[in-house]
Amino acid sequence: MSLCYAQRMSTTFPLRFRNPDTREHLRLLAEQLDTSMNRLAEDMIERELAAMSLGLEGELEETLRRLRGFTQADIERSLDAWASAEAQHDPISARMVTPAEDDFGVARAFGVAR
Repeated sequence: MSLCYAQRMSTTFPLRFRNPDTREHLRLLAEQLDTSMNRLAEDMIERELAAMSLGLEGELEETLRRLRGFTQADIERSLDAWASAEAQHDPISARMVTPAEDDFGVARAFGVAR
């Protein structure tokens, strides 16, 4: 592989750590493993992505299996149940209340006069 090709394949991705301890732990571990922080971070990200991808793939396969099992009768039954529920009277009615106290500033955030 030529150097130019390798340079084109390599990309820069700025990584900003919210927790400074994470960067320090990465530095210490890279030092112990005698590798660069960049290489260690990339290897760890690759492994995490692979693991998460497998989990997601399994969930998507299960969803697809369930969807393929749906019949037209299932869909019609679901639509009928939804339409019936929408036609029902809602037993909950909203009403405006004035809070006795507003310790967390919620009423103030929504402009509710006290």
